[in-house]
Amino acid sequence: MAVNKFTSHALNFLVSSIRVAMTTINEVIESYLSSCVKNETVPTVIDFVNKNTDLVVSNSEPSDNLRMVWGSRVSNVARRLDIHLNTLSNETEWETITKKVKEQGSRSNEVPPSSPNKSSSSKKRPKSSTSKTDSNPLTEKAINNFTKEFELMDSDLKWKLSDGTVVEDILHTYGISYEFEHSIHSYCINASDETLKKIFSKEQIRDLKTTGNHNFPSLPVTIEAMLNGCDEVIKKYIKVDDEECVPDQKAIVDAVYKEITKNGFYDPYQQFDEDWLQKTILEILSYYRWDVLKSVEKWSEMDLVVRLWSLFDKAFDNLHMETKRDHTSVSMDISQNEDRMVSGEYSIPTKANSFRPDLIYFKDGLEYGTAECGKSGDATAKKKIIETQLHIPKIMKAMFHRIIKKCKNNKSLARKIRVVALSQFGTSMKVYVMDNPGGYVLRVLESNEFEVGSMPSMMQCGVLPLLRLVLKSKYIIKQTNLDVQGYLTNNDDNKDPDFISNQDNNNDEIALPRLLNNDDKRQKRVQCARTPFREKHFPWRFVTSKFYQNMIFYRVTPIFRERDKQCVTYKCGWFMVGQGSCR
Repeated sequence: MAVNKFTSHALNFLVSSIRVAMTTINEVIESYLSSCVKNETVPTVIDFVNKNTDLVVSNSEPSDNLRMVWGSRVSNVARRLDIHLNTLSNETEWETITKKVKEQGSRSNEVPPSSPNKSSSSKKRPKSSTSKTDSNPLTEKAINNFTKEFELMDSDLKWKLSDGTVVEDILHTYGISYEFEHSIHSYCINASDETLKKIFSKEQIRDLKTTGNHNFPSLPVTIEAMLNGCDEVIKKYIKVDDEECVPDQKAIVDAVYKEITKNGFYDPYQQFDEDWLQKTILEILSYYRWDVLKSVEKWSEMDLVVRLWSLFDKAFDNLHMETKRDHTSVSMDISQNEDRMVSGEYSIPTKANSFRPDLIYFKDGLEYGTAECGKSGDATAKKKIIETQLHIPKIMKAMFHRIIKKCKNNKSLARKIRVVALSQFGTSMKVYVMDNPGGYVLRVLESNEFEVGSMPSMMQCGVLPLLRLVLKSKYIIKQTNLDVQGYLTNNDDNKDPDFISNQDNNNDEIALPRLLNNDDKRQKRVQCARTPFREKHFPWRFVTSKFYQNMIFYRVTPIFRERDKQCVTYKCGWFMVGQGSCR
């Protein structure tokens, strides 16, 4: 109860203090306006700012639009006092004050002096973001784990290219020289990755791309006939030789509608894929008919998922496969917590939080594919780069690893199964397929990227290829699921239970290297209930403001145990904001 009272008083005190600060600002503005009326001069916003520079600097953020913020504040007071205010000013007049605010902001963002009970020499390591949003600096432990996995490999089972080059050896040699995390640290390579050109020759890259099963499955004849029919209909309305000819978009919609429905509707029990394809095309034609896609640039990521990408999820319904959006990946959860055990040397580590992909293809406890979505289709956007070049390969690796461990690391099965990932950013989509063509390395092959155009005349190079991609991805997942279920059903070890120690090692086994778990990630903030502030949450910019000096706040500091860095208790107390320091 005492803590609750302190919390309530602290919050009320903070709110009242902010109100006092705003009241003081309004009083200064009123004083300025009154003096202008008394001196028969026209008040201006820039004149007020120049005469009250310290006030403006101490109550502004570096990211603020000073002209807008302070113009609004002064205008509101002038309107209330019915005083004419001149708001016109040049941008150059604001440069000096803006520079001062940014300089003040850079000083206020510095780490505050340590408290007396802490050693002045102790420094906190800067926190990096998780691999969901960035490529992390590699820790010494991560490099050691990367090398350890390499040393566990059997040289006879490594992937050898046609010229005798051992892929695993090359990846390890270059991987230990990198300072930041890359997919090769999990022994995954994207055959289209530009960085491979620095470590492999053209002939070697050709081998990396063409070894094993490197083709998409073909589509059924009926599906191809439906898509080709739509393609031929659209061509009739597009004249390539006549640049001034504008296709009749409404006529294209009507013509494609007639083409896709000319054979009637399909039986979902007997012809599920044809039924899904027909319904999806009709739905997209409805979007074109009512110009829904012309405002797609204003859509949020959720809008894109609900209105567009969820149409593709329905293609997997007849596989009795769950398409789960925004769920934790079981494979990643297991991969990131493999070291949790009773070792006798240290306490059980805290369970690490797993990635939450935007989509998971899940069936019978295994995950066969994933997807990542984004609002922007900008190829240079950081979110897209990180998620497609690092996040997606790691998720696919974890899924592949869990499948193969479920099948007792069977090497023959490892060469057959494939995991799929969809990259859906903006209205564009491409497909990634991961397999194990040889050795211990997992390879990622990627398709071309296609975009859902805003006009029906663009269906030829957008919607129709995307529908082909979705169905081909489905057939890959379907075949992988059949291969896995076939192995589990026909394996004699699954029929006759026995102790693990009595089971002989099979020569047709390969233990794939584990996924690299880089420890240099943002640590989750300690949740401190019933406390409004903690030292690391305190807004230090208030320290430089005279309105917040000598104010008292409640502070909770976590106390960590030295041997395992576990938070064991909290040090609570009140502290006062002084002249640029915490007392």
